Amino acid sequence: MKPTDDVGSTLRHLEITVEDTGIGISEDKLNGIFDAFVQADASVNRSHGGTGIGLSICKKLVDAMGGQLTATSVEGQGSTFALTLPVDVEQSTEPGSVGVRAGANHVALVLEPSPTRDVLRSYLEDAGFVVTALTGEAELRSLDDPYCLIAGTEEWQAIHDGKFLWQAEIAIVVSVGSQSYQTASQEHSLYDAEISQPLSLAELRPLIQALADGPHAVQKLSGEVEKNVAEDSPRFLGIRALAADDNEINLEILTEALERLGITTDCVADGRGAVEAYKVQSYDIVFMDVSMPVLDGYGATDQIRQHELEQGQPRTPVIALTAHAYGSEANQWQEADMDACVTKPFTLGSLQQALFALLPDCEPNETANEETAAVELSDIDVELDALQLDGRLLIDESVLDGIEEMQREGDTLVERIIDLYRQHAPKALQHLLELKDDSDGDAVASAAHALKSLSRNVGALAVGDICDQIEIDARAGRPARDAECLLELQNALDATLQAFTERMAARSTSERRAAT
Repeated sequence: MKPTDDVGSTLRHLEITVEDTGIGISEDKLNGIFDAFVQADASVNRSHGGTGIGLSICKKLVDAMGGQLTATSVEGQGSTFALTLPVDVEQSTEPGSVGVRAGANHVALVLEPSPTRDVLRSYLEDAGFVVTALTGEAELRSLDDPYCLIAGTEEWQAIHDGKFLWQAEIAIVVSVGSQSYQTASQEHSLYDAEISQPLSLAELRPLIQALADGPHAVQKLSGEVEKNVAEDSPRFLGIRALAADDNEINLEILTEALERLGITTDCVADGRGAVEAYKVQSYDIVFMDVSMPVLDGYGATDQIRQHELEQGQPRTPVIALTAHAYGSEANQWQEADMDACVTKPFTLGSLQQALFALLPDCEPNETANEETAAVELSDIDVELDALQLDGRLLIDESVLDGIEEMQREGDTLVERIIDLYRQHAPKALQHLLELKDDSDGDAVASAAHALKSLSRNVGALAVGDICDQIEIDARAGRPARDAECLLELQNALDATLQAFTERMAARSTSERRAAT
């Protein structure tokens, strides 16, 4: 992977090359491999898997971004795929030099070797700090008093328990995910600030500047962050939730929304995992997807209720998460002894409504601010035709606005969710296509439902609607698996992925204009 410059231009080209040592492709078949449902050899699917849509999707995505995708191959030796993408060169947004003071420049980075440690070290050194990265007690005992200590939660626990004699003027804890170390340990008075993984530049830039300005600036910055978080939305501080869903996008959105509301969340990928987690950990509320592998949400809830009776435990509210907004399955959650239902795609408001109904002792802050910094569609220079296919609306902007409402200032939740969709939707479509000759209508319906749920949670309206019809037909014994229907679905997905690409590019342009 390498960038190449266009002389006298701010445009660069990013070149990515992927080589394999596989079976190779004959020269007469090479030109057709980017066509949908085409493979170089029909026997490939039986011996190696795949349906011949992956390269077609890649080609259309690269074309949509103004790039080129090519392939060369030697039969029996392997293939080489190369893509070139045009990228704009923008001024670096990484932290730079911040005027570090002499005698206040030594930072001890007490973290296990990881990309997080590497990134922190790079940014701090670029800013002018002298960084010592340490692991293990032997290294820690040899450390002289640093100006600043940045440590993981476990390392900080050992340090403040008194195992080491040295001290630092500034102490910063690096926590993991949405679980704040401050909430878990109640030792916040012993350190000055907390940052969480994954790290964001929006969080690092002001922190590095504050380090240069001194301990008071770090403490002030930490206090402002906590104040902003407290005033940003209603809070359910102290509430612990269990979230069960096999869809990574759903869990990402749900976890972000609950974190915005002050809730600590543990996540599992199926009903069995939910039951096992419930038996070993006390939860205030459970969010349960109704359609999951291994054990669905209905069965998991039944086992949770049995466990409560056997152990004499109080009833924990269970909120059903479902994409079934209508039909016989829309009210099945009530029969399964669940307490409420939130229909996907859920919003911050729908989650709050369910939480307030089931957790009446929790009240929103009087200073709650429900305004969002969303960029309206009208502010984005995107042609409406780019968001439609054969008169069918591809993207439901209200869903993306709802996701944007959940993200914190400086965060990129919408972009992360769209990237996850780009990764998972083609795989879900490929799985559905692999079932086209399967006589099991339930398997087809399940695969269509998975792609429908995935799509509706990001506002991919057309793809979701087509999958919904496939699911309905399959469950009724009328599996819509003909080539025309599958081609319609692939065309819709291709167009949706391209629309997402154009939408995000236009949003980025709009935000840059607003900033200037």
